[in-house]
Amino acid sequence: MRAKVWTILTLFFAAILFTSCGGGDSETQQAEQQKASQPMPWERKLAIIDGHVSRDDIAVIRFKTLLDQLSSKYNGTRQQISDVTVKGQSLLRDKYGIEESLLNIMEDMNQVLITKVNPSYPVYATAYVHLRKTGISRQQTINGIESFVKSIERF
Repeated sequence: MRAKVWTILTLFFAAILFTSCGGGDSETQQAEQQKASQPMPWERKLAIIDGHVSRDDIAVIRFKTLLDQLSSKYNGTRQQISDVTVKGQSLLRDKYGIEESLLNIMEDMNQVLITKVNPSYPVYATAYVHLRKTGISRQQTINGIESFVKSIERF
């Protein structure tokens, strides 16, 4: 009987010791699981598509800044701007054989001088792709978009 009590007490204290020692690990695992279940931010997705794999790569910060700037400049959400930019890049690459990074496309779109209120990012990005497919430079494309917008005065 005494041996059973000692066995039970030993198991009880071992269970307490095991739980208290593993508590930190359990909290760490819970934090990692919660982080993994959260959706990946758009800037991280864009960085991965663009070939930047490190979580703290400077490109992730630049994508975040560009998304902030573009979403305040154009009429569109961060998701819409991301989707349109990725689509534009794939059109340039797959249909016209032009390799251009997402960062460059977004940098260029951010340099376009906007003269209208709530301009449509997809319209401007379409003009970007159309002009780039002709083989002109990035700077000429930016100037061309500005000329295009001034000429139609609708967007």
